[in-house]
Amino acid sequence: MKTWAGIGSVIAIVGATLAGTMLFVGCEDAPDASTAILLISPTRAEIRPRETIQFTVGGFTNANGTVEQPYLPLRWDVSDAAVGAITDATGVTAIYQAADVQGNNTVTVRDKADRTAGAIVIQQ
Repeated sequence: MKTWAGIGSVIAIVGATLAGTMLFVGCEDAPDASTAILLISPTRAEIRPRETIQFTVGGFTNANGTVEQPYLPLRWDVSDAAVGAITDATGVTAIYQAADVQGNNTVTVRDKADRTAGAIVIQQ
């Protein structure tokens, strides 16, 4: 009987240790979206209708002061699809294609951890 109780205690201790380790690792991988902001370049662009421009997302500084890269994949959006669109996106870059109209557009990028950055495109 003592053997089964001893084995049960060992199993309980090992299980608790593994659960605590998994919880710690899970928290360690979770980025803090409230204090980290993605960087986009350029932040403002003036182009002519039908021209293109490339946007690039750079690293960010987290709450601990460590520079990290964005969590891929990135999602790119525009505020007005009638003015222009993201026509190609690979890794940390995207190509914006202006429509054959004048106007303003906001390009927004969001990473897998829900951090965002934005840029303004002025088409004249």
